[in-house]
Parts: sequence; structure tokens; C-alpha cells
Amino acid sequence: ILAASHLSIGQVHEAQQQFPQALADYQTALQKLHFTFKSSDIYQNPQDFDNAVSKLDLFKALRQKAAAFQKYYLLNKQNPHLEAALQTSQTAIRLAEHLRLSYDSDEAKLFFSEQVFPVYEQAVTAAFLLFEKTGKSGYAEQAFLLSEQSKAAVLAESL
Repeated sequence: ILAASHLSIGQVHEAQQQFPQALADYQTALQKLHFTFKSSDIYQNPQDFDNAVSKLDLFKALRQKAAAFQKYYLLNKQNPHLEAALQTSQTAIRLAEHLRLSYDSDEAKLFFSEQVFPVYEQAVTAAFLLFEKTGKSGYAEQAFLLSEQSKAAVLAESL
């Protein structure tokens, strides 16, 4: 319940374009959704998914945090926010893959089509924007790899 409250408060702050407050709320939600993750640094994400209170809720918090970082970047064009959006999206994708392997139901397929694939798109966009801004080819490669991973996930779900 505490995590859901922080996510809701974060959404309100995000809607008001108060991104530092929104990101702090999303970070607090991540702390509440994980037994061992206690970092208050908004640039840190949990890497151990086995200690999550609810993996689905953890995914939703990561997705919202990544989206907020990307919106924050669009507002002020600071690279660390876009890099954080990419990193957080990638963490959410790793968690989604972890979930995909443990769930095999129609609900899981619906979850992937509605919740996970937009995170892939968000990650590809962040990587491509970073490539455009920095000219570093590694970001273009990441965008390509994420795009291919998204296609592979769609194919795996359809099989």
C-alpha cells in the first residue's frame, strides 16, 4: 500500500512537471517493493529481482520512473536524465524477461503486449536520442539491439 501511494504521488508530481519530486517518490516506491534495495539515489535501481515484494509492481514502478526520466530530459535536455531513462528501461526489461520465464498464461501475454513492449519503445527512443546527442555509436547499437530484442519477445510470445 505504501508503494502504491508513493507511485500515485509521483504521478501527481510528474503531471505537474515536478520531476525531481516525482523521481524521489518513484525511488521510495522501489524501496518499499524490494526487501533489500534501500538506495535513495534516483540513479540507482534494484538488480536482484528475487527479493521483490511484488515483481509486477516493481516492474510498474521501474516503467514509471523511466518514463519520468525521459520526460525530465525532454524538459531540460540534460544527458544524465536520458541515460538514467535508458538504464531504468533496461532494468525493467530484464525484470520483464524474468517474469516471462516464470509466467505462462493469457494474463502474462496481455501484460507483455500492454506493459512491456512500450518500455522497449521507450528504451529504443532513449538510446537513439543519446546517439543523436553524443554521436557515440554504442548508443545506436543499443537502440538496434533493443529493437531486435523487442521483435524476439513478440515472436516468443506468439509461439
